[in-house]
Amino acid sequence: MNHQQDALELAEKALEQVGLGSRMDHFPHQLSGGECQRVAIARAIVIRPALLLADEPSGNLDHDTGEQVAELLFDLVGRTGMTMVLVTHNSELALRCSKQLTLQSGASSVSEITYPIPAVGTKSRAGSKRMWLWFRLAFKELLNHRRFSIFFILNLSLGLAGFIALDSFQVSLDRHLTRNSKSILGADISISSRMPVPPETLNQLEQMLPSPWEASKKIHFVTMAANESNSRLIQLVAIENGFPYYGKLVLGNQKNANPKMVDEELIKAGKLWAYPELLITLGLEIGDTLRLGEVDFIVGDVVLEDPSSAFNTFGVAPRVYVGLP
Repeated sequence: MNHQQDALELAEKALEQVGLGSRMDHFPHQLSGGECQRVAIARAIVIRPALLLADEPSGNLDHDTGEQVAELLFDLVGRTGMTMVLVTHNSELALRCSKQLTLQSGASSVSEITYPIPAVGTKSRAGSKRMWLWFRLAFKELLNHRRFSIFFILNLSLGLAGFIALDSFQVSLDRHLTRNSKSILGADISISSRMPVPPETLNQLEQMLPSPWEASKKIHFVTMAANESNSRLIQLVAIENGFPYYGKLVLGNQKNANPKMVDEELIKAGKLWAYPELLITLGLEIGDTLRLGEVDFIVGDVVLEDPSSAFNTFGVAPRVYVGLP
């Protein structure tokens, strides 16, 4: 009687482990195909054998039930030390084994992973098991496709290096803008408009500024410059006396432009200051004549350094400075 009672308890426990605890009193014809397979698994594990042969244990089961049976089998292996030989077409399920023997087109290959199989007994560890499974899948793919793996790692390294370089460039650019923002603008505040600003708008802006303050007007646009034999796209900048308030506009022979030079050369004498690449392109020298629109200007000097040009036209069109009457 005791042996019979023990057998019933073991059978009931095995059935509960495969999710059939409520089917103790049912006959085989009352069970589905998947339930019959789970009964076969329960019958195989009820005596805790040293070796368990599992041929497609989840083949006829739905996904959720198959996962439950797989969890049960690997939990038993992890807790009891039982050896399981698993035959399956499911590569994810096969990779959960510590050793795989693959049979393909009559040829076999063996791969072995020495990591121990973790014992799984609770639903709370399902997430970590999935991560472990994906890690093993990725590791096996890297081993089976070594050339691709090397190529992938090299590209990943180059990508990371590029991101690091871009981040360093952004930091350097932020620092540069912080240190040189006034020089780039040429003033404390720069107000720009694509059309003439109405006088009433200017009056409102002037009332908002703290006293005392100074202002200098600058007009710039893109146009064509030409001499007798050639032409070039330029950025024409017309300035008033006082520009720039910050930064240094360095001319030829390392001279710093000052308000007096702007007034005497650009405004009164009708000369212009040009970037040296424009003079090279047009074959001009200081003292030659350059036509802008319908007006001829004399080349008065070259601009060697211009801090306000850092983010204008991106070097496509060289600058030419003229006076604004």
